[in-house]
Amino acid sequence: MGASLGMVLGMAKANRLAGIETPLVATIGDGTFFHSGLSGMVQLSDETENITVICMDNRTTAMTGGQATMTTNQLYGDEAKTNPRHFISIKSIVSACGVTDVQTVDQFQVKTLQKTIKEAMKRPGISVLIMERPCALNFKIVHPPYGVDPSICIGCRNCVNTNCPPINMHQYAGINALKSHIDPDMCVGCSVCSQIG
Repeated sequence: MGASLGMVLGMAKANRLAGIETPLVATIGDGTFFHSGLSGMVQLSDETENITVICMDNRTTAMTGGQATMTTNQLYGDEAKTNPRHFISIKSIVSACGVTDVQTVDQFQVKTLQKTIKEAMKRPGISVLIMERPCALNFKIVHPPYGVDPSICIGCRNCVNTNCPPINMHQYAGINALKSHIDPDMCVGCSVCSQIG
């Protein structure tokens, strides 16, 4: 519930006293950022230690049932005009706290995401990465579901290791080995599994 930002600050101070130089990473969701992360962000803003904060802005308070956040309004389109909600950008708040190294990232672009996180972890001071993709449960991605061709799948389980709920190992008729399978009723078409190899 927002403790990650205070905890990473405490870890940075402990590392400094112990003479340990290692990059630190903290994660926080957008709902929690607004509920209890703002004070931690203010405290972190003038740190010189190498700390990367990853804020997952999925436009919903997913942990407690999918309630709207201050960033949700962007996703409602016409409904927002008739039922306006206030919109606050996480990037603008973080910048107002004095953090200059702030980037928005599409977490479904796996290779770009990995590169961006690794680069942020190398930079001194505070880096904030905001993952801006809507919650797939509340806002359906407009892509067809992905599928697996069992004649091509080698059963390496890399796609299963993404921990995506629609993906599992399956026994196909006429094939002895287990192969990947994607439940088309659950797949939202994010494409992450197809990028892992």
